[in-house]
Amino acid sequence: MEIGQSFLPNYYFLQNYLTDPEYYVNFAKIRDSRTTFIESSLRNLRINHGVYIDVFPLDYYPEHNAKIFRTKDLLFSARIKSEYDASFSAKMIALQEFSKLLYHDVNNAVRRRDELMQSVLSSSLLANICGVWGSREIAPVGWFGDGTDAVFEDIVVQVPANFHKYLTKLYGEYMTPPPIEKRIGHHYTELIDLNKPYTEYIK
Repeated sequence: MEIGQSFLPNYYFLQNYLTDPEYYVNFAKIRDSRTTFIESSLRNLRINHGVYIDVFPLDYYPEHNAKIFRTKDLLFSARIKSEYDASFSAKMIALQEFSKLLYHDVNNAVRRRDELMQSVLSSSLLANICGVWGSREIAPVGWFGDGTDAVFEDIVVQVPANFHKYLTKLYGEYMTPPPIEKRIGHHYTELIDLNKPYTEYIK
């Protein structure tokens, strides 16, 4: 996060809650500022809305007595999600209202969640705490190891050493596509334009 932007051309933007103050999220995105990809849940936030790839952190996860950790994370997440333009269950709405009493300033909740994610200094477990799959995103450190090379389209990238176990835990039979009727995207968008910058649409 400290040096990443220096490796990117100026039309790519390394977005996090420090570089984009209304981006109330605890993982980064690399945005292409020449394009537009306005997600429905973020449409009212004054942020860079270019096409992106997510950059998720892996953090140590507590091996024992994780209940307090999970409870704190749930409250921070509820406060952050209260800023989104999205439909939530009655239970989540109630939790969001309670979290507002605890954390009036959403930026404080984002910062404190970041501190929580980095608070476990050693463990046999790693987790993508910001992921959508919950406990399925927690895996032994050994599954990641030193990584291994894999071909992605026309480049070679680092993937977990035991990527098969990791992908199976996340997705089950990940090499078998679901039936066509179940192939539904989860990034709901207001607008996609690969030829115009988002600034043209949010004036």
